[in-house]
Amino acid sequence: MKEGGKWEGNKYVGGTFKNVQEFTLPSEHTDHSYDIRYEGIGLENNQIGYRLYLDWRNATDIFGKKVNTLVLPEVGQDGFESYHHDAPWGQDILNSGRTIGIGSYGRYDEQNDFVETFKNCKKYRRKNNQ
Repeated sequence: MKEGGKWEGNKYVGGTFKNVQEFTLPSEHTDHSYDIRYEGIGLENNQIGYRLYLDWRNATDIFGKKVNTLVLPEVGQDGFESYHHDAPWGQDILNSGRTIGIGSYGRYDEQNDFVETFKNCKKYRRKNNQ
């Protein structure tokens, strides 16, 4: 997450990313707030990377990797949107949009034939249990 900047509405301006063991999202946070690197929790192995959005989307996205090393600690440090563009390590390869991504929790809205994510959560909290 970022520190050393300030909130201007729902956007975090300035600051630098810092790895943390635990945090609770501030009420200002939403999608594209620029306060969390790749907008959520990053997970990876030597072949693929995932991100779990920590906002109203509650979706799981996927990073395609071209290398068999761990790269997520460096991804997004050189510009918030950079992981959307082809890079030597790979890139974000799924446009989740309003979907549940590659498989997240959701509910089927039969009337509108649409899978809806659980977007109204009171609190998002993340803790590293290593």
